[in-house]
Amino acid sequence: MFKNYCTIIFRNLWRNKLFTAVNIISLGVGIASIVWGIQNYRYCFSYNNFHKEGKNIFRVLTKAAGNDNRKGICPATLALAVKNDFSVVKDALRWDSRGLNVKADQSEPFESQAHFTDPQFFDFFNFPLVRGTIRLNDLSTVLITQKAAKKFFGDTDPIGKTLMFYSDESFRKPLTVTGILKDPPVNSSFQFELITNTNNQVKLDGTRVKDDDWAWFADAVFVKLSNPANAAQLSDGLKKYLPLEQ
Repeated sequence: MFKNYCTIIFRNLWRNKLFTAVNIISLGVGIASIVWGIQNYRYCFSYNNFHKEGKNIFRVLTKAAGNDNRKGICPATLALAVKNDFSVVKDALRWDSRGLNVKADQSEPFESQAHFTDPQFFDFFNFPLVRGTIRLNDLSTVLITQKAAKKFFGDTDPIGKTLMFYSDESFRKPLTVTGILKDPPVNSSFQFELITNTNNQVKLDGTRVKDDDWAWFADAVFVKLSNPANAAQLSDGLKKYLPLEQ
């Protein structure tokens, strides 16, 4: 009986080839679209979900007067102020970047994007160390990714080697590579090759950015809260700094 049913079905499908082809193709496209949509949804919501402290970490956003659009940049010194002024803040850090020329040994300098942050960066975020040590509290050191290691040193072991930051400036600064980090995943908001202490960042004239300079905006300021429920309270409290930014 079942065999007869199948025979009738295939005969009808074969008799109406065009109708059959259109429906099969349409069904295939529909299923593929559903799978693509689900995978795209999963990918979008996978961003930064590998950070263990993610639920307690918040980025401070700013708005310009007369404009409701939020921006990620923030006065760098805010990270230092909130730790002293708000008990709900467990810790805070600065994250900034700058394009500069970086040179390794006798090689030609590379135009690179260097990132500057505080030593507690790796207490906030989880980026695995492949080899070496993390010593961001030491201003003479730099961490590089696997991609950067290949870029600057080829097949040579980069640990203990020197990278010259600001290599085309009079205020050039040699930094020792102490560790190699795994390349950040594509679903990470942080994309970097070189990480060093925030105090290694200088202005265009070579002078250091002062900790109390409210006019200097970092790419981001992050705060870690003891309780995520205190985020709204902190947001209101940050308004007290508005006169200092003007």
